[in-house]
Amino acid sequence: MADLIDADYLEAAIPALAGRSDLDELVAVASVMVENYCGRTFAYQSAIVDYLDGTGTPRIWIRRPPIVAIASVTQNGSTLAEGSDFVADDCMGRLTRGDGRTDPDRSGLVWCSGTRNVVVTYNGGYEEIPSPVKMATALVAQGIVNASGAPFQSERMDNYSYTRATSESDLPTASMVLLAPYRRVPVGGRG
Repeated sequence: MADLIDADYLEAAIPALAGRSDLDELVAVASVMVENYCGRTFAYQSAIVDYLDGTGTPRIWIRRPPIVAIASVTQNGSTLAEGSDFVADDCMGRLTRGDGRTDPDRSGLVWCSGTRNVVVTYNGGYEEIPSPVKMATALVAQGIVNASGAPFQSERMDNYSYTRATSESDLPTASMVLLAPYRRVPVGGRG
């Protein structure tokens, strides 16, 4: 997983954190929290191979949107053609069965139900992390410091140990608002 921001960005966005010796660690922890909250990885990667479960519905979602380029899509071993067998919504990372000219819910074309029976090879993710995601990550880093004074989930000393639970409520409200358009909420099953 790549960090969503760097220490320089964090210092510029949240000047109160400037000069801290743990900025890289804050960035790493905040980046993980943001990606976990959003249910996705943001950084660009080429030659991604997603093995998706066919849903028995007209739509499936790849794991790393946005789609930059699709190399191939197969279903149960048969190659499908973009534009006739399926259409891609690049921004959403959604593949819809059909040619895009008819209502997919009425066309009768679906992704055949199955386990890992749809294989999508593509380039995806953001080459430049969106500004709202960067700012949200900086705000999460600030929230970590404000909540605990250090970016640690747990500590141990002799027979004493402490673990701080993390949850959605650990993200500052402003971060959740900034991240809302990027959040992926699974609907039924995997894929």
